[in-house]
Amino acid sequence: MRRSMLKIVIYEIRRLRCDFVSALQKVWRSLWNRGIKLLWYRLWVRKDEFHKSLNMDIDAMLDMTDAERKAYLNDLCKRRSLAHEREMWENT
Repeated sequence: MRRSMLKIVIYEIRRLRCDFVSALQKVWRSLWNRGIKLLWYRLWVRKDEFHKSLNMDIDAMLDMTDAERKAYLNDLCKRRSLAHEREMWENT
């Protein structure tokens, strides 16, 4: 009886630990991908339209709502267009 209770308690502790670690990973991913990294990429328009900051960030989009995803894609298209125009002006 005691061993089975001990096994149940150990199992529950491990499950809680896994849940806690996964919650921390989600918070970190949200802060980094949706927060810091996107703000950094928006600081200025790049000269190269193929810069990595103009790639679609799937990790960031995983945690976004539909409205945030739509705003992100609109902003990304605008930044890509500006970078393309800037590159065209510099090459002429």
